[in-house]
Amino acid sequence: MTSAAPLEILAVDVASPGGEVLGLDLPVPRPGSARTFGFDVRGWVLGSRRRARHISFTVDGTPLWQVPVARAWGGVAEHYPDVPGADRPGFRAALSSLPLPREFALEVRVVLGEGGDTASAWLAAIRGRRAPLRGEDDPRFQPLMVTGFSRTGSNLFLRMLGAHPEIVAYRPFFHEPRVSTYWIDVLRELTEPASIRRQITPRANLAQRGWWLDTGALSPAPLDDEGLEADLAAGSLQPLVRLCQGRIDAAYGVLAARADRPEASLFAEKHLPGHVPTMLWDLYPGAREVFLVRDFRDMVASMFRADAKWGGEPRFGRAVATDHEQFVRGLRPFAQDLQGSWERRRDSAHLVRYEDLITEPEQTVTALVRYLGVDAGTGVTRAMVDSLAMRDEGSEIYRTTASPAASIGLWREELGPAVKATCEEVFAPVLELFGYAAG
Repeated sequence: MTSAAPLEILAVDVASPGGEVLGLDLPVPRPGSARTFGFDVRGWVLGSRRRARHISFTVDGTPLWQVPVARAWGGVAEHYPDVPGADRPGFRAALSSLPLPREFALEVRVVLGEGGDTASAWLAAIRGRRAPLRGEDDPRFQPLMVTGFSRTGSNLFLRMLGAHPEIVAYRPFFHEPRVSTYWIDVLRELTEPASIRRQITPRANLAQRGWWLDTGALSPAPLDDEGLEADLAAGSLQPLVRLCQGRIDAAYGVLAARADRPEASLFAEKHLPGHVPTMLWDLYPGAREVFLVRDFRDMVASMFRADAKWGGEPRFGRAVATDHEQFVRGLRPFAQDLQGSWERRRDSAHLVRYEDLITEPEQTVTALVRYLGVDAGTGVTRAMVDSLAMRDEGSEIYRTTASPAASIGLWREELGPAVKATCEEVFAPVLELFGYAAG
């Protein structure tokens, strides 16, 4: 890719009809270079037994965009006059490559049917590469991303990080700051092609909040004036980057003062794997990322215990599951996302297993501070290790066992045979990847 091309589509691999899919076409995009980070996807799809409802665009199993199958596509109904949905089989999406890895394979999938009678099918893979998103040269703070999921000891880990004078981790057991996620998502939304186009062709209810975003309705078509969209996109990108990075820096200037961390240069926040860490790595040359993992079966057992302790509406997405096994299967995209993110960034990131943090804290913390490039003096690392044993009002809310050590291997006694078997099935790749024994 030349320096003048922010994006290059390398190939578009389209499935052959069969199974759930009676017919499909994906004429856009085609291989080639683009003047902006954005690209359009356009096509149509007919289900063999169920009507196509929406299209999702996923990386590592996690949807980044979703659009309806709604637009009439001329000529399709003529060829399939008796097929439900043949009058409205089309879809269109305007996507940004900024949330994608620099080398990406974006999967296109269709969801068919409705209610309890649904199915999904793979339609295509769009492979490409993009230029890095350039950030500011000298922000005061660099991100320390703690990537993982709930009930992995993340608040305990963040409090430990905050014991270091060069790290800001603001009151993790009372709040969960997501300053960088907030501003990265602002940046993402304002640089999406649909948002850029809405300035010129709003075609929406301007009294409705969010009219300037792509809210899941049919994406706006490319602007007619040749080169206009590329000029608008190029002219707004770096000012938006400066705005968003500036607000992150300003917020952590305030939080560092509140936390009495005048020497801080890193801010620690939780992140899900996916587009936010991807974009932060681009914007911050001094970024650090720690993948914090826990035996995924213990993670599930801890979720069940936490829900029992807290009462009320089930958390962690359990409210939409009909039983424990369905809930665990619903965690598969997270596991796939975590696996893909770690495999892509393992050369620049650092792995901490919860079990090692609890049973071998000195060695684990020493290796961690070495990776972070912060002061590794004995007094500093001692304070971090000592923080792991602290008990206070905030941490007691989250505690579900007598001690962190007692939570290791909890799943063996807590989970029933069916849930254990489902965990082994769903988490098998990540259990092996992160060194957890099966069974």
